[in-house]
Amino acid sequence: MIVYKETGELNLAAQLLKQGDQVEIVGAVKPSTELGKVIEAERIRVVSLNAYEYRNPRCPKCGGPSESLGKGKGFRCKKCGYKFQGEKVKVEIPRGLSLGTYQARYYRHLTKPIFLELGEEEKIEFEEVYKRLREILSSMNPKRRP
Repeated sequence: MIVYKETGELNLAAQLLKQGDQVEIVGAVKPSTELGKVIEAERIRVVSLNAYEYRNPRCPKCGGPSESLGKGKGFRCKKCGYKFQGEKVKVEIPRGLSLGTYQARYYRHLTKPIFLELGEEEKIEFEEVYKRLREILSSMNPKRRP
């Protein structure tokens, strides 16, 4: 996915995405010689955010950061070199991103802006609109019957 710098809030939202976040992307699929195909994002809808990430445990001796020695082989402290067995720790991630839709500042003329989209509960049936318009028109011109 490609998000251009000039896209404003869309670019900021894309930078704040983390592994495990679920998003829907609206954009154009373009061929790329390096990557095969890329999506030039015009809009991102954040469906769910990953609130946790797994990190290496702290050293039980000195409290320093550790590095993994490989799957099932334990950890080694980067500070004192102590080797120990342990598991990755689940840590809550503070997020500067919320659920919602983020759109580019500039978009193609055929793309519907977010502020024009109605929520599902706000959509009005065509027949209701037509009926209401007829009532208004007939009240303006009482001689004419619809």
